[in-house]
Amino acid sequence: MSLKKTYYISDVNSLKIAKRITINGKSKTLVFESKQRNGMLVYSTVSPSEQGAIESSDFYKNKVIQFAKQEQSDEKPEEVIDVIVPEKVADKANPYKDLALQQAEEIDRLRKQLATPPPSGTPLVPSGDQGNPDPSDNPSALLVPLQGDNKEGEQVPDYKEVTSFAQAKDILLGAPWNVAKTSPSLRSVPGLIKKAAELGISFPNLPAE
Repeated sequence: MSLKKTYYISDVNSLKIAKRITINGKSKTLVFESKQRNGMLVYSTVSPSEQGAIESSDFYKNKVIQFAKQEQSDEKPEEVIDVIVPEKVADKANPYKDLALQQAEEIDRLRKQLATPPPSGTPLVPSGDQGNPDPSDNPSALLVPLQGDNKEGEQVPDYKEVTSFAQAKDILLGAPWNVAKTSPSLRSVPGLIKKAAELGISFPNLPAE
């Protein structure tokens, strides 16, 4: 058995985002994907070296990449094999880099450009992008401490922006939670709230029906 970890990037405008990290001295591109349009692009791995590289990267430290969950899996870790080629050759061999990776790099560049230190005495924005109060651009502000088998100090989403049963149901059906459509828990608000609690997440602003 291997420990499988799932990470996510919050972006309501994208279905794929690529991030390049260094694993054991070798460069590798990780593609975060969302099959459900719920704003969470996920990437899962059972490789301890890959998990360590992600959690020690600047993306993770700056909460661009965040921890979602961990579970036992029968998958076996694969070795990281990546041949570093000149940039121009890599662009032609991998046209996806011209789209998703460059888009991700441009977003990071703009965020760094827009981020400015707050005046003295001004309360800091909780994590995420400084100076942007929009919850969709500041996912770390919607997080609560992780429960269950996950590591102490990790965080999972606390969906304060969800105000309807349909929104909450779509999130549980989507990645990384993947609750079955036939689950009895999704037939009522109390059942949905109970299922969310089992997963270690909550919908604090979801009205009871």
